[in-house]
Amino acid sequence: MDKKGQIKIMHTTALSADGITSFVLNVAALTDKNRFVVDDTVYRQGKELYEERFCSYGGKKYTVDIWNIRSKPFKMWKKFWGSYHVLRQAQTDIFHLDTESTDQLFLAFAAKLAGVKAVFYHSHSTRSGRNGMLRKIIEMICKPMMPLVVDEYLACSQEAAASVFPKHILKKKKYRLINNGIIVKDYI
Repeated sequence: MDKKGQIKIMHTTALSADGITSFVLNVAALTDKNRFVVDDTVYRQGKELYEERFCSYGGKKYTVDIWNIRSKPFKMWKKFWGSYHVLRQAQTDIFHLDTESTDQLFLAFAAKLAGVKAVFYHSHSTRSGRNGMLRKIIEMICKPMMPLVVDEYLACSQEAAASVFPKHILKKKKYRLINNGIIVKDYI
């Protein structure tokens, strides 16, 4: 919690033109500002498409620049430690990891190491499990490790949950569905 007693939530999205950003913008706009602060971490330098709109809701954008790093292991290393430092600096209470696969689980470990009280793992897609043998190996390693660091499992659909979460979480229905959506009046 911050000095005003507000709970600090950190999302991870690029604040660009995609469904995850729409979800995060809706959360930031509709959240009770007296109780919560909604911040976001992006993983590249520069101005984001919806950065001003996001910040107008009282949130802050944090940056961990990994955009130009070519080496995948070094990119993951920098993303891990950069996220760790941002989460500590922001004094985050809840890390809401918006993702499309299991391969971002290492960020949940960074959050716990940084002292974050709760990690929400939010599956927004069914992409997981479709990209060859390496992806399947990553999933076989990550799925059983999720309960070590994930406190809440969220998904936009049953399919998104099934593609990312461990089987025992699915069988016991220990996840919540939060359907993706838009605020219709914004488009009328």
